[in-house]
Amino acid sequence: MKYFDNCATSIIDNDVLELMYNIQKNEFYNPSSLYNVSTEIQIKISHARETIAEILGAHKSEIYFTSGGTESNNLAIFGSLKNQKGKIITSMAEHASVYNSINELKNRGFEIVYAPLNHDGTVKVKEFENLVDENTRLVALMHVNNETGGTNDIKQLCKITKEKNKKCLFFCDGVQAFCKIPVNVKNLDVDLYSLSAHKIHGPKGIGALYVKKGLTIKPIIFGGGQENKLRSGTENVAGIIGFGKAAEIANSLRLENSEKYLHYKAILQDIIADKVSDFKIISQNTSSPNIFSVAYKDIKSEVIVHILEQHGFFVGNGSACNSKSIYSRVASAIGLSADYAEGIIRICFCKYNIEEEVKELGIALCKSVNELRKLVGERK
Repeated sequence: MKYFDNCATSIIDNDVLELMYNIQKNEFYNPSSLYNVSTEIQIKISHARETIAEILGAHKSEIYFTSGGTESNNLAIFGSLKNQKGKIITSMAEHASVYNSINELKNRGFEIVYAPLNHDGTVKVKEFENLVDENTRLVALMHVNNETGGTNDIKQLCKITKEKNKKCLFFCDGVQAFCKIPVNVKNLDVDLYSLSAHKIHGPKGIGALYVKKGLTIKPIIFGGGQENKLRSGTENVAGIIGFGKAAEIANSLRLENSEKYLHYKAILQDIIADKVSDFKIISQNTSSPNIFSVAYKDIKSEVIVHILEQHGFFVGNGSACNSKSIYSRVASAIGLSADYAEGIIRICFCKYNIEEEVKELGIALCKSVNELRKLVGERK
């Protein structure tokens, strides 16, 4: 299996899996119990929290574990706004868990403003500056776009926000950025930053939210008061510890992987330029190293995805959470014309991909596109 859809999910690391198996089988105790072994579990959870905090440049008391990126995003949005009304600034390129949460707030009376986007899905900084005012309560913008790889200048966007309105909160969806690009939440000056484990060879069903010290947000799940009373529910012990291990491994390989992924992207660009016509590379030089996004004219990417699967290759055609849509709303938001909008192929690398497979994928992709175009042309 030649898997290149690592933005959707990633295979779990063997070391992480073994660690989690041992926890599930031999250290299954509830961390809230009074046994000594439960105290040992608490210590291991604390270590995972500290590991993730250190990678983010945060303090461990600012990290709260959740069930994944979607819950972290919901907690950040609904927990931070409380009963306030006012303006929320976001973009049309956000992940569905942010986009749909903000749509719900629109129904509750908030004013929603969408920041204009560049062709790679990043926010146009100059235009954004004109949107923030004293009535703005929240800015919600992702760090790395999950469909294009476009990387927002969060530090600059946050600086603009705080200069215009020091009371405005800045929330950043960092799910596709964590352990892929350098992230220091103190340097970025964000108030909230979300994470997910299964994008970095960790387990599904576990994520985290960074909440800046001094910021009080309300829980959206009520119960026994775990996670310092912010996120109730018995801790996913194996998931948390597995997340910590996955983050430790992924962060240690970040620079090495980035260099390798940039090389892979160059290989694909050369092959595509040589073997196919009428395409647009969406991922720019400033995009995250692991994401390569290209749009083909007059092609349905869904068909190409299935053709490649028959040859053992797995790629994406946008966000996995939007895979049943006719085509991504991001395509429209970044100004992609209709004849290209349904032809987006997203290739996301991981540490297990090798150069020879990348070359094979590039050739197979071009062959599939050319054959499909020929078939469509014959039917017209």
